[in-house]
Amino acid sequence: MPKLVPTVAVTVVRDGKRVTPPIGKAFDFNADEVKAVTAQMPSAFRKPVNESAEPATDPVTTPEQRGDATATDNPQTSAKTARRKAAQADSTSKAATASDAAPKSTDGASHADEDDDI
Repeated sequence: MPKLVPTVAVTVVRDGKRVTPPIGKAFDFNADEVKAVTAQMPSAFRKPVNESAEPATDPVTTPEQRGDATATDNPQTSAKTARRKAAQADSTSKAATASDAAPKSTDGASHADEDDDI
């Protein structure tokens, strides 16, 4: 019996009883059932594929994290990574410069709302 996945509602008769397999789940059809259903609707079945929602066993996903030697062999990937790291370092240094440029109070009080009092 071929295992196929119904894409539409299909009802077959087995042992004098109607059987409706769930849509999207693999089901064992016999050759006569497949022939009868596909004669009326050719797209009623599809072949089953591995559709499990289980995560991969390896939680590390990037080649750099795995220590893959080929990760640095690709010049495009290496260049993008280098540019990304440079941009992050640049934005960090700009943020540090901006915080250094802010006026610091010597008496501990905030002078930001000083204009509101006038």
